[in-house]
Amino acid sequence: MAERDERKLRGAEKERETRERGHRLEAVGGGEQLWWWNIDELFSNQRGDPEQELQQCMQQCQVTRMATQECERRCLQRYEEQRRGQGQDQQRHDPEREYRECRQQCRQAASRPEEQQQCEQWCEEQRRKGQGKDQQRHDPEREYRECRQQCQQQTRPEQQRQCEQWCEEQRRGQGQGQGQDQQRHDPEREYRECRQQCQQQTRPEQQRQCEQWCEEQRRGQGQGQDQQEREDHPYHFRRLQHYETRYRSEQGRLEVLQRFDRRSNLLKGLKDYRVAVLEASPNTVVLPHHCDAESIYFVAKGNGIVNLVRKEKRQSYNVRYGDIFKVQAGTIIYLVNNHEREDLYIVKLAVPVNTPGHFEDFFGAGGENPESFYKSFSQGILEAAFNVDYGRLQKLFQQSLGPIVRVSREQIQALSRHSSNANSWIFGSDRRGDEEEEPYRITKRKTESNQYGQLYEVRPDDYNPLKKLGITVSFQNITNGGMVGPYYNSIATTLALVVDGSGYSEMVCPHLSSSSYERESQRGEWEEGQEGSRGEGQGQRGVSYTRARSNLSKGDWFIIPAGHPVATVSSANQNLQVLCFEVNSWTNEKIPLADDVDPQTSFYVERSNAQVGGHAGAQTEKVLSQSSNDQGSRHFEDQNTLLVVMVDFALSEARGA
Repeated sequence: MAERDERKLRGAEKERETRERGHRLEAVGGGEQLWWWNIDELFSNQRGDPEQELQQCMQQCQVTRMATQECERRCLQRYEEQRRGQGQDQQRHDPEREYRECRQQCRQAASRPEEQQQCEQWCEEQRRKGQGKDQQRHDPEREYRECRQQCQQQTRPEQQRQCEQWCEEQRRGQGQGQGQDQQRHDPEREYRECRQQCQQQTRPEQQRQCEQWCEEQRRGQGQGQDQQEREDHPYHFRRLQHYETRYRSEQGRLEVLQRFDRRSNLLKGLKDYRVAVLEASPNTVVLPHHCDAESIYFVAKGNGIVNLVRKEKRQSYNVRYGDIFKVQAGTIIYLVNNHEREDLYIVKLAVPVNTPGHFEDFFGAGGENPESFYKSFSQGILEAAFNVDYGRLQKLFQQSLGPIVRVSREQIQALSRHSSNANSWIFGSDRRGDEEEEPYRITKRKTESNQYGQLYEVRPDDYNPLKKLGITVSFQNITNGGMVGPYYNSIATTLALVVDGSGYSEMVCPHLSSSSYERESQRGEWEEGQEGSRGEGQGQRGVSYTRARSNLSKGDWFIIPAGHPVATVSSANQNLQVLCFEVNSWTNEKIPLADDVDPQTSFYVERSNAQVGGHAGAQTEKVLSQSSNDQGSRHFEDQNTLLVVMVDFALSEARGA
C-alpha cells in the first residue's frame, strides 16, 4: 500500500513538473504549445457545463488568432471526450435502467411462472445492493477519512504531509463538483431565471407566452424524472459537435455533417445520403468544381447566381431565398454571392454515385488551396492536352486564396450579365431535357397555414428533379408559442435542419429502450439477427418506448425515421424555422395523431392548448384552422384519438369473431 501511494505521489509530482515546463515554454517563445496547455487546463480544471466550457474555449481561439482552425478542432475534441465520459458514467451508474432491463430479460427467458418470479427477485436484490453501493461510493467524508488513514502508513513526515494535502484537495474538488451539479440540475432556479428573462419582453402577449414556456419546461423536467427519456440519442446532430469542415476562410466555409451510419447503425438506412452547409460572404465566388454526387440545393438565406457547365453548354440563373435546384453528378458548378451585405447560405443534400456515404468536390480552377486536380497529371499529359508550355501552366496552379474568393463589383457585374430568372443558354440552343434543372421556389407550394405556423412543401410530383431521387423538400415556420404534430410519416425518413430559431422536438422510439442499443452504444456495433431472434421460442415480449428529446438550436440536424411519432415545438420568444429533406417519399403520407382530423388538416396548433408526452396520446383542446383550401376551423373537446381508435379496433375485432 505504501509503495503504491508513493508511486502516486511521484506521478503527481512529475505531472506538475511537466505542466511547469509547458508554462516555461511561453517565456521562451513556445506560444503554440502553451496554447494547447491552456485548452487542456480549461477543460480539466473546470467542472461546469461542457457546452459552456466549449463556448469559452472557442471564444479564446478567436481572441488569440493563433492556428484558429486547429484550436477549434482541439476544443471540439475535448468537448466530445467530456460528453462521452459523462454519458458513460450516467449509463454505468443507472440502477433503474439496469433493473428494468433485468426484469425484461426475466420475462423473455423464463419458460415457467416460478422461474420468472425467482429471476425478478434476483433483480430486486441486485438493485438494493447497487443502491447501497452507490450511497457508499458517493460518500466524500468516508473517502476523505480512508484517504487520511492511508496517509498514516507513510514512513517519512514529508510524504505524509503531501498525502494529507492531496486528500484535502480531493475533498474540496468533490464538494465543488457536487455544488455545481446541484446548481446545474436545480429546476426551481432555472424556472426563476426563465421568468426573469420573460420580464424583458416588451409586449404583454410575448411575456405571457414566455411564462407559459417556462412553466412547461418545469413540468417537463418533473415528468422526465418519472418517464424514460434520452437526450443522448443518435437522432440529434449538434452544430458544434457533428460537423466536419471541408474548407473555411474569411470569405466562407463548407461544412459536411458526419455520416449517418457512422453515428449509429440505427441510421444505416441513410448510408447513401450526406448533407452539407455552404456559406459565402458578400461579393465572393465559389470556384468552379464538380462533385461525384447527385445534389439537391436549397437557398436558405440571401441571393446569388448559379452557373452550371455541362458539355459545351452553360446555364446561368439568379437564385434567392426559398429556391430549390438540382445539380447532376459531374456538372461543373460555380456560385456567386452578388449581394453587398448579406451572406449566401445554401444547404445541400448529396447522393453519392461512387462510394455510398462519401463524396468529393473536384476543383479544376485552383492551385495549392484548393489543390487543382490537374496538378496530379504528368507534365506530358498536360502539355499535350492544352498545347501550352508546362511553365505557363504552373503559373495557373499557384492560386492559394481558397475555394471561396472575394471579387470586385465590376467582376460581379460581368458575371451577372448572363443570368436571369429564366434559363440563359450561352452555348447551343438545344434545351430538351434540361428544364429539369431550373430552380423551383418553395413558397409556391404552401401546404398548411394558420396563425401558429406555415408549411411549404415540394413533392416529387411537383418538381421533376425530385422524382428520380424520391425526395420531398419542405420548410416549416413554427411561430413562437406554436407546435407541429404529433404525427408520423408512413414511409419517409426526414432529415431536418434548424435554419433559424430554437425549440425542441420529442420523438417516440422503440429502439432506444432495448439492451441491444445500449450494447451498440458501448461497442459501436449492432447484433445481427437480434431483431429476428428476439422473442422466438420465448413467447410474447413487452414493447417499451423511449422519448427521444432534442433541444434544438440553429445549425442542428435531427432525424425522424418512418413510423416514429414526433412533435416539434418552438421557443416562446422566436419562431422556429426548419428545413426538411424527406427521403423515400414517393407515396409518403403524414398521419396526424392529435385529433381525429383528416390528413389535409393543419398540424399546427397552439402549444399552450396541447399536452405532449404527458399521456398516452396527446389530448388537444382544439385544432386551429384547416389548410389553405379550407379556412374553417374544427373544435374537439376532451377527445383522446388514440383511445378512440383502439376501442373502435377492439369492437370491430369482436364483431368479426
